[in-house]
Amino acid sequence: MNTGFATLVRASRGSLFIRRNLRFIHSRNQNGINNERSKSWHHIRYRWLTGMAATCVGFITWVGFNYSSKHHIAFNIPTIYAKSKEDDDDNKVPRSKQYNFIAQAVEMTAPSVVHVETAAKNRTVFGDVVMHGSGSGFIVSQDGLVLTNAHVVERAHAVKVKLFDGSELPGEVIDADIEADLALIKLRAKKKLPVMELGSSSQLRPGEWVIAMGSPLSLTNTITAGIVSTVHREVPGLHSGIQYIQTDAAINVGNSGGPLVNLDGEAIGINTMKAVVSGISFAIPIDVAKDFLNKARSRSTVSKPSKSRMEYYVGISMLTLTPSILREIKARTDKLDDITTGVFLPNVAPGSPAYRAGLRRGDVITEVDGKSVKGSKEIYGIVKEGETMQIKARRGSSDFICYVTPESKF
Repeated sequence: MNTGFATLVRASRGSLFIRRNLRFIHSRNQNGINNERSKSWHHIRYRWLTGMAATCVGFITWVGFNYSSKHHIAFNIPTIYAKSKEDDDDNKVPRSKQYNFIAQAVEMTAPSVVHVETAAKNRTVFGDVVMHGSGSGFIVSQDGLVLTNAHVVERAHAVKVKLFDGSELPGEVIDADIEADLALIKLRAKKKLPVMELGSSSQLRPGEWVIAMGSPLSLTNTITAGIVSTVHREVPGLHSGIQYIQTDAAINVGNSGGPLVNLDGEAIGINTMKAVVSGISFAIPIDVAKDFLNKARSRSTVSKPSKSRMEYYVGISMLTLTPSILREIKARTDKLDDITTGVFLPNVAPGSPAYRAGLRRGDVITEVDGKSVKGSKEIYGIVKEGETMQIKARRGSSDFICYVTPESKF
Protein backbone atom coordinates (compact mmCIF):
# COMPACT_ATOMS: atom_id res chain seq x y z
CA MET A 1 0.00 0.00 0.00
CA ASN A 2 2.93 2.36 0.67
CA THR A 3 3.94 1.99 -2.99
CA GLY A 4 0.56 3.24 -4.23
CA PHE A 5 0.61 6.20 -1.81
CA ALA A 6 4.05 7.27 -2.99
CA THR A 7 2.85 7.16 -6.56
CA LEU A 8 -0.08 9.46 -5.71
CA VAL A 9 2.30 11.92 -4.02
CA ARG A 10 4.48 12.05 -7.13
CA ALA A 11 1.44 12.61 -9.32
CA SER A 12 0.26 15.51 -7.06
CA ARG A 13 3.62 17.16 -7.28
CA GLY A 14 3.39 16.94 -11.06
CA SER A 15 0.02 18.66 -11.01
CA LEU A 16 1.39 21.46 -8.77
CA PHE A 17 4.22 21.99 -11.23
CA ILE A 18 1.71 22.32 -14.07
CA ARG A 19 -0.33 24.99 -12.22
CA ARG A 20 2.79 27.02 -11.56
CA ASN A 21 3.76 26.88 -15.21
CA LEU A 22 0.27 27.98 -16.25
CA ARG A 23 0.49 31.01 -14.04
CA PHE A 24 3.89 31.80 -15.52
CA ILE A 25 2.57 31.60 -19.04
CA HIS A 26 -0.39 33.78 -18.15
CA SER A 27 1.89 36.50 -16.84
CA ARG A 28 4.03 36.34 -19.97
CA ASN A 29 0.99 36.63 -22.19
CA GLN A 30 -0.05 39.70 -20.35
CA ASN A 31 3.24 41.30 -21.37
CA GLY A 32 2.43 40.62 -25.08
CA ILE A 33 5.11 38.03 -25.92
CA ASN A 34 3.17 36.06 -28.52
CA ASN A 35 6.04 33.92 -29.82
CA GLU A 36 7.09 32.76 -26.42
CA ARG A 37 3.46 31.93 -25.62
CA SER A 38 3.22 29.53 -28.55
CA LYS A 39 6.41 27.72 -27.62
CA SER A 40 5.54 27.53 -23.97
CA TRP A 41 2.08 26.14 -24.74
CA HIS A 42 3.54 23.13 -26.62
CA HIS A 43 5.96 22.52 -23.77
CA ILE A 44 3.22 22.74 -21.14
CA ARG A 45 0.92 20.41 -23.07
CA TYR A 46 3.61 17.73 -23.20
CA ARG A 47 4.36 18.05 -19.48
CA TRP A 48 0.66 18.01 -18.64
CA LEU A 49 0.03 14.78 -20.58
CA THR A 50 3.02 13.17 -18.92
CA GLY A 51 1.75 14.10 -15.49
CA MET A 52 -1.71 12.73 -16.22
CA ALA A 53 -0.27 9.41 -17.45
CA ALA A 54 1.83 9.07 -14.30
CA THR A 55 -1.21 9.81 -12.17
CA CYS A 56 -3.28 7.12 -13.92
CA VAL A 57 -0.54 4.52 -13.62
CA GLY A 58 -0.10 5.28 -9.94
CA PHE A 59 -3.82 5.05 -9.27
CA ILE A 60 -4.18 1.72 -11.09
CA THR A 61 -1.16 0.30 -9.28
CA TRP A 62 -2.54 1.38 -5.93
CA VAL A 63 -5.96 -0.17 -6.63
CA GLY A 64 -4.41 -3.42 -7.81
CA PHE A 65 -2.13 -3.68 -4.81
CA ASN A 66 -5.02 -3.18 -2.39
CA TYR A 67 -7.16 -5.77 -4.18
CA SER A 68 -4.41 -8.40 -4.20
CA SER A 69 -3.68 -7.79 -0.52
CA LYS A 70 -7.31 -8.27 0.53
CA HIS A 71 -7.84 -11.42 -1.60
CA HIS A 72 -4.39 -12.95 -1.01
CA ILE A 73 -3.61 -13.27 -4.68
CA ALA A 74 -0.05 -14.41 -5.47
CA PHE A 75 1.55 -13.63 -8.82
CA ASN A 76 3.74 -16.55 -9.94
CA ILE A 77 6.32 -15.30 -12.36
CA PRO A 78 8.10 -18.16 -14.18
CA THR A 79 11.86 -18.41 -13.77
CA ILE A 80 13.87 -18.67 -16.97
CA TYR A 81 17.32 -20.26 -16.86
CA ALA A 82 20.05 -19.95 -19.48
CA LYS A 83 20.84 -23.22 -21.31
CA SER A 84 24.26 -24.58 -20.44
CA LYS A 85 26.68 -26.07 -22.97
CA GLU A 86 26.56 -29.37 -21.11
CA ASP A 87 22.78 -29.62 -21.62
CA ASP A 88 23.19 -28.84 -25.33
CA ASP A 89 25.83 -31.56 -25.71
CA ASP A 90 23.62 -34.13 -23.96
CA ASN A 91 20.65 -33.54 -26.29
CA LYS A 92 22.64 -33.18 -29.50
CA VAL A 93 22.43 -36.12 -31.96
CA PRO A 94 25.92 -37.25 -33.06
CA ARG A 95 26.85 -36.34 -36.61
CA SER A 96 27.50 -40.03 -37.34
CA LYS A 97 23.81 -40.69 -36.67
CA GLN A 98 22.57 -37.74 -38.71
CA TYR A 99 24.59 -38.03 -41.90
CA ASN A 100 25.83 -41.65 -42.16
CA PHE A 101 23.28 -42.82 -44.71
CA ILE A 102 25.23 -45.94 -45.69
CA ALA A 103 25.39 -47.19 -42.10
CA GLN A 104 21.66 -46.58 -41.69
CA ALA A 105 20.88 -48.59 -44.83
CA VAL A 106 23.11 -51.43 -43.61
CA GLU A 107 21.34 -51.51 -40.25
CA MET A 108 18.00 -51.96 -42.02
CA THR A 109 19.11 -54.70 -44.40
CA ALA A 110 21.91 -56.69 -42.73
CA PRO A 111 19.62 -59.05 -40.74
CA SER A 112 18.20 -60.50 -43.98
CA VAL A 113 21.59 -61.19 -45.63
CA VAL A 114 22.88 -64.77 -45.29
CA HIS A 115 26.02 -66.78 -45.90
CA VAL A 116 25.54 -69.89 -48.07
CA GLU A 117 27.80 -72.94 -47.70
CA THR A 118 27.59 -75.85 -50.13
CA ALA A 119 29.02 -79.34 -50.51
CA ALA A 120 29.33 -80.97 -53.94
CA LYS A 121 30.76 -84.28 -55.10
CA ASN A 122 33.36 -84.10 -57.84
CA ARG A 123 34.98 -86.94 -59.72
CA THR A 124 38.76 -87.21 -59.60
CA VAL A 125 41.30 -89.89 -60.46
CA PHE A 126 41.20 -90.82 -56.79
CA GLY A 127 37.42 -91.20 -56.76
CA ASP A 128 34.63 -88.84 -55.71
CA VAL A 129 35.78 -85.94 -53.59
CA VAL A 130 33.48 -83.63 -51.67
CA MET A 131 34.24 -80.00 -52.45
CA HIS A 132 32.99 -77.15 -50.31
CA GLY A 133 31.98 -73.75 -51.65
CA SER A 134 30.42 -70.61 -50.32
CA GLY A 135 28.51 -67.57 -51.44
CA SER A 136 25.87 -65.12 -50.31
CA GLY A 137 22.13 -64.67 -50.51
CA PHE A 138 19.25 -62.80 -48.91
CA ILE A 139 15.88 -63.76 -47.45
CA VAL A 140 12.85 -62.80 -49.57
CA SER A 141 10.04 -64.37 -47.51
CA GLN A 142 9.40 -64.89 -43.81
CA ASP A 143 8.96 -68.64 -44.29
CA GLY A 144 12.59 -69.01 -45.42
CA LEU A 145 13.01 -68.45 -49.17
CA VAL A 146 16.54 -67.31 -50.00
CA LEU A 147 17.55 -65.77 -53.33
CA THR A 148 21.10 -66.32 -54.60
CA ASN A 149 23.14 -66.98 -57.75
CA ALA A 150 22.76 -70.30 -59.53
CA HIS A 151 26.53 -70.77 -59.76
CA VAL A 152 26.75 -70.56 -55.94
CA VAL A 153 24.70 -73.76 -55.49
CA GLU A 154 25.77 -75.46 -58.71
CA ARG A 155 25.91 -79.26 -58.29
CA ALA A 156 25.46 -78.90 -54.53
CA HIS A 157 24.06 -81.98 -52.80
CA ALA A 158 23.99 -80.26 -49.40
CA VAL A 159 23.31 -76.61 -48.52
CA LYS A 160 23.74 -74.89 -45.18
CA VAL A 161 22.78 -71.26 -44.57
CA LYS A 162 24.21 -69.10 -41.81
CA LEU A 163 21.93 -66.29 -40.63
CA PHE A 164 22.90 -62.83 -39.40
CA ASP A 165 22.57 -63.87 -35.75
CA GLY A 166 25.03 -66.73 -36.25
CA SER A 167 22.50 -69.56 -36.29
CA GLU A 168 22.65 -72.16 -39.08
CA LEU A 169 19.80 -73.78 -40.97
CA PRO A 170 19.76 -76.58 -43.55
CA GLY A 171 18.46 -75.61 -46.97
CA GLU A 172 17.38 -77.14 -50.26
CA VAL A 173 17.68 -75.75 -53.77
CA ILE A 174 14.10 -75.76 -55.07
CA ASP A 175 14.45 -73.81 -58.31
CA ALA A 176 17.09 -72.28 -60.54
CA ASP A 177 17.53 -70.42 -63.80
CA ILE A 178 21.03 -71.21 -65.02
CA GLU A 179 21.03 -68.72 -67.89
CA ALA A 180 19.93 -65.84 -65.66
CA ASP A 181 22.21 -67.18 -62.87
CA LEU A 182 19.46 -67.18 -60.23
CA ALA A 183 18.50 -69.84 -57.70
CA LEU A 184 16.02 -70.21 -54.86
CA ILE A 185 16.80 -71.99 -51.58
CA LYS A 186 14.15 -73.14 -49.09
CA LEU A 187 15.21 -73.06 -45.43
CA ARG A 188 13.71 -75.28 -42.75
CA ALA A 189 12.87 -72.40 -40.48
CA LYS A 190 10.80 -72.72 -37.29
CA LYS A 191 10.17 -68.99 -36.90
CA LYS A 192 9.56 -65.97 -39.09
CA LEU A 193 12.74 -64.61 -40.61
CA PRO A 194 13.68 -60.98 -41.43
CA VAL A 195 12.96 -60.14 -45.07
CA MET A 196 14.82 -57.93 -47.51
CA GLU A 197 12.67 -55.25 -49.14
CA LEU A 198 12.80 -55.46 -52.95
CA GLY A 199 13.09 -52.16 -54.78
CA SER A 200 12.86 -51.37 -58.48
CA SER A 201 15.90 -51.43 -60.75
CA SER A 202 13.94 -49.63 -63.48
CA GLN A 203 14.10 -46.44 -61.39
CA LEU A 204 17.84 -46.70 -60.75
CA ARG A 205 20.03 -43.85 -62.07
CA PRO A 206 23.77 -43.68 -62.83
CA GLY A 207 25.58 -41.94 -60.01
CA GLU A 208 23.39 -43.30 -57.20
CA TRP A 209 25.11 -44.74 -54.13
CA VAL A 210 24.79 -48.52 -53.75
CA ILE A 211 26.00 -51.05 -51.18
CA ALA A 212 27.23 -54.57 -52.03
CA MET A 213 26.53 -56.92 -49.13
CA GLY A 214 27.57 -60.50 -48.61
CA SER A 215 30.36 -62.81 -47.48
CA PRO A 216 33.46 -62.24 -49.64
CA LEU A 217 36.20 -64.78 -48.99
CA SER A 218 33.88 -66.42 -46.40
CA LEU A 219 33.99 -63.27 -44.23
CA THR A 220 30.36 -62.95 -43.18
CA ASN A 221 28.49 -59.65 -42.84
CA THR A 222 30.84 -57.65 -45.06
CA ILE A 223 29.87 -54.60 -47.09
CA THR A 224 31.41 -52.42 -49.77
CA ALA A 225 30.00 -49.22 -51.24
CA GLY A 226 30.22 -47.41 -54.55
CA ILE A 227 28.13 -45.77 -57.22
CA VAL A 228 26.16 -47.02 -60.20
CA SER A 229 28.30 -46.65 -63.32
CA THR A 230 25.55 -47.61 -65.75
CA VAL A 231 22.17 -49.31 -65.50
CA HIS A 232 21.95 -50.73 -69.02
CA ARG A 233 25.15 -52.71 -69.50
CA GLU A 234 24.67 -55.54 -71.98
CA VAL A 235 26.98 -58.44 -71.20
CA PRO A 236 26.85 -60.82 -74.19
CA GLY A 237 26.95 -64.48 -73.28
CA LEU A 238 25.48 -64.16 -69.81
CA HIS A 239 21.87 -63.63 -70.79
CA SER A 240 20.71 -62.18 -74.07
CA GLY A 241 17.74 -60.38 -72.51
CA ILE A 242 19.35 -58.86 -69.40
CA GLN A 243 20.87 -55.39 -69.10
CA TYR A 244 23.15 -55.61 -66.09
CA ILE A 245 23.90 -52.96 -63.48
CA GLN A 246 27.54 -51.92 -63.56
CA THR A 247 29.02 -50.52 -60.36
CA ASP A 248 32.42 -49.73 -58.88
CA ALA A 249 31.43 -51.28 -55.53
CA ALA A 250 33.79 -54.22 -54.96
CA ILE A 251 32.20 -57.61 -55.63
CA ASN A 252 34.63 -60.37 -54.68
CA VAL A 253 34.56 -64.14 -54.40
CA GLY A 254 31.81 -65.00 -51.92
CA ASN A 255 29.85 -61.81 -52.55
CA SER A 256 28.02 -63.52 -55.39
CA GLY A 257 24.33 -63.88 -54.65
CA GLY A 258 24.27 -61.09 -52.10
CA PRO A 259 22.10 -58.00 -52.52
CA LEU A 260 23.07 -54.72 -54.10
CA VAL A 261 21.22 -52.23 -51.89
CA ASN A 262 20.26 -48.57 -52.32
CA LEU A 263 20.23 -45.95 -49.55
CA ASP A 264 16.54 -46.67 -48.87
CA GLY A 265 17.48 -50.17 -47.70
CA GLU A 266 15.99 -51.90 -50.75
CA ALA A 267 17.62 -54.57 -52.88
CA ILE A 268 17.95 -53.26 -56.43
CA GLY A 269 20.28 -55.98 -57.75
CA ILE A 270 22.00 -59.32 -57.08
CA ASN A 271 25.80 -59.30 -57.03
CA THR A 272 27.07 -61.65 -59.70
CA MET A 273 30.63 -60.96 -60.86
CA LYS A 274 33.71 -58.79 -60.94
CA ALA A 275 35.60 -58.00 -64.14
CA VAL A 276 39.35 -58.36 -64.70
CA VAL A 277 40.23 -55.25 -62.70
CA SER A 278 38.79 -53.61 -59.62
CA GLY A 279 36.21 -50.92 -60.15
CA ILE A 280 34.12 -52.88 -62.68
CA SER A 281 31.49 -55.19 -61.19
CA PHE A 282 28.11 -56.40 -62.39
CA ALA A 283 24.77 -57.15 -60.73
CA ILE A 284 21.56 -58.72 -61.98
CA PRO A 285 18.70 -56.18 -61.88
CA ILE A 286 16.17 -56.92 -59.14
CA ASP A 287 13.31 -56.69 -61.66
CA VAL A 288 14.72 -59.81 -63.35
CA ALA A 289 14.84 -61.56 -59.98
CA LYS A 290 11.23 -60.56 -59.24
CA ASP A 291 10.11 -62.21 -62.48
CA PHE A 292 12.05 -65.34 -61.55
CA LEU A 293 10.46 -65.40 -58.08
CA ASN A 294 6.96 -65.00 -59.46
CA LYS A 295 7.47 -67.89 -61.88
CA ALA A 296 9.00 -70.09 -59.16
CA ARG A 297 6.10 -69.44 -56.79
CA SER A 298 3.50 -70.09 -59.47
CA ARG A 299 4.76 -73.58 -60.24
CA SER A 300 2.55 -76.26 -58.75
CA THR A 301 5.42 -78.69 -58.24
CA VAL A 302 8.99 -78.09 -57.10
CA SER A 303 11.54 -79.18 -59.64
CA LYS A 304 15.12 -78.65 -60.56
CA PRO A 305 16.15 -76.93 -63.80
CA SER A 306 15.47 -78.80 -66.99
CA LYS A 307 18.41 -80.79 -68.31
CA SER A 308 17.74 -79.43 -71.77
CA ARG A 309 18.83 -75.99 -70.58
CA MET A 310 22.32 -77.18 -69.57
CA GLU A 311 22.90 -80.91 -69.69
CA TYR A 312 26.66 -80.63 -69.19
CA TYR A 313 28.76 -78.24 -67.21
CA VAL A 314 32.41 -77.29 -66.76
CA GLY A 315 32.11 -75.09 -63.66
CA ILE A 316 32.84 -71.58 -64.95
CA SER A 317 31.08 -68.23 -65.08
CA MET A 318 31.75 -66.29 -68.28
CA LEU A 319 31.81 -62.68 -69.39
CA THR A 320 32.20 -61.81 -73.07
CA LEU A 321 34.86 -59.14 -73.58
CA THR A 322 33.00 -56.71 -75.81
CA PRO A 323 34.86 -53.72 -77.29
CA SER A 324 33.39 -51.36 -74.67
CA ILE A 325 34.35 -53.63 -71.77
CA LEU A 326 37.83 -54.16 -73.22
CA ARG A 327 38.35 -50.39 -73.47
CA GLU A 328 37.50 -49.98 -69.79
CA ILE A 329 39.78 -52.85 -68.79
CA LYS A 330 42.70 -51.69 -70.93
CA ALA A 331 42.42 -48.25 -69.36
CA ARG A 332 43.26 -49.89 -66.02
CA THR A 333 45.78 -52.59 -67.01
CA ASP A 334 48.17 -53.36 -69.88
CA LYS A 335 47.95 -57.18 -69.57
CA LEU A 336 45.31 -57.48 -72.32
CA ASP A 337 46.64 -54.91 -74.78
CA ASP A 338 47.03 -57.48 -77.59
CA ILE A 339 43.61 -59.14 -77.06
CA THR A 340 40.69 -58.05 -79.23
CA THR A 341 38.16 -60.80 -78.40
CA GLY A 342 37.77 -63.40 -75.67
CA VAL A 343 35.82 -64.61 -72.65
CA PHE A 344 36.73 -63.58 -69.12
CA LEU A 345 36.21 -66.05 -66.23
CA PRO A 346 34.92 -64.21 -63.13
CA ASN A 347 34.57 -67.49 -61.24
CA VAL A 348 35.79 -71.09 -61.48
CA ALA A 349 34.13 -73.57 -59.11
CA PRO A 350 36.70 -75.48 -57.01
CA GLY A 351 36.81 -79.14 -57.97
CA SER A 352 34.91 -78.60 -61.23
CA PRO A 353 36.13 -79.96 -64.60
CA ALA A 354 37.53 -76.53 -65.51
CA TYR A 355 39.29 -76.20 -62.15
CA ARG A 356 40.86 -79.64 -62.43
CA ALA A 357 42.02 -78.80 -65.95
CA GLY A 358 43.91 -75.76 -64.65
CA LEU A 359 41.58 -72.82 -65.29
CA ARG A 360 41.33 -70.24 -62.53
CA ARG A 361 39.34 -67.13 -61.71
CA GLY A 362 40.60 -64.17 -63.76
CA ASP A 363 41.74 -66.19 -66.78
CA VAL A 364 40.71 -65.08 -70.27
CA ILE A 365 39.80 -67.77 -72.84
CA THR A 366 40.97 -66.70 -76.29
CA GLU A 367 40.66 -69.96 -78.32
CA VAL A 368 38.68 -73.20 -78.19
CA ASP A 369 39.76 -76.13 -80.39
CA GLY A 370 42.12 -73.83 -82.29
CA LYS A 371 39.48 -71.23 -83.17
CA SER A 372 39.23 -67.70 -81.80
CA VAL A 373 36.41 -67.16 -79.33
CA LYS A 374 34.26 -64.07 -79.76
CA GLY A 375 31.68 -64.75 -77.07
CA SER A 376 30.56 -67.07 -74.32
CA LYS A 377 27.67 -68.41 -76.42
CA GLU A 378 30.19 -70.30 -78.53
CA ILE A 379 31.57 -72.02 -75.43
CA TYR A 380 28.06 -72.84 -74.15
CA GLY A 381 27.33 -74.51 -77.48
CA ILE A 382 30.45 -76.65 -77.29
CA VAL A 383 29.83 -77.61 -73.66
CA LYS A 384 26.33 -78.87 -74.51
CA GLU A 385 27.89 -81.42 -76.86
CA GLY A 386 29.80 -82.94 -73.95
CA GLU A 387 33.07 -83.29 -75.89
CA THR A 388 36.56 -82.57 -74.55
CA MET A 389 37.72 -79.04 -75.42
CA GLN A 390 41.19 -77.71 -76.07
CA ILE A 391 41.28 -74.29 -74.47
CA LYS A 392 43.89 -71.57 -74.89
CA ALA A 393 43.77 -68.98 -72.12
CA ARG A 394 45.65 -65.88 -70.93
CA ARG A 395 46.74 -65.57 -67.32
CA GLY A 396 48.51 -62.36 -66.52
CA SER A 397 50.86 -61.82 -69.47
CA SER A 398 51.31 -65.53 -70.35
CA ASP A 399 49.25 -67.93 -72.48
CA PHE A 400 48.67 -71.62 -71.69
CA ILE A 401 46.67 -74.54 -73.09
CA CYS A 402 44.48 -76.97 -71.14
CA TYR A 403 41.92 -79.70 -71.89
CA VAL A 404 38.48 -79.60 -70.28
CA THR A 405 35.91 -82.40 -70.41
CA PRO A 406 32.31 -81.42 -69.55
CA GLU A 407 30.49 -83.53 -67.00
CA SER A 408 26.81 -84.30 -66.55
CA LYS A 409 25.19 -81.66 -64.40
CA PHE A 410 22.48 -83.85 -62.87
